[in-house]
Amino acid sequence: LTGDAASTSLEEAHITCNKNGIPKDPKPPKITSGIRLGTPAATTRGFKEKEVSQIADWISQIIHNIEDQSLLEDIKEEVKNLCSNFPVYSE
Repeated sequence: LTGDAASTSLEEAHITCNKNGIPKDPKPPKITSGIRLGTPAATTRGFKEKEVSQIADWISQIIHNIEDQSLLEDIKEEVKNLCSNFPVYSE
């Protein structure tokens, strides 16, 4: 699994990340071997340990089942529900 494939699948599920090189990465910069997660987005929304743990579980499910489009769609809906409970801007 490459960073490019992982980031593409995670983005489809509305989990923001980007492909990222790792030290002594054997993959070229357009592919990479790793990903980078933007944790400030989670803290800005007010996520705590419970929510971040859930996101980590979703990430694991996606990268271990990268071809499962049904799983990806299910997680996408769960991500939308989670984010609706933690809006970036509240009135």
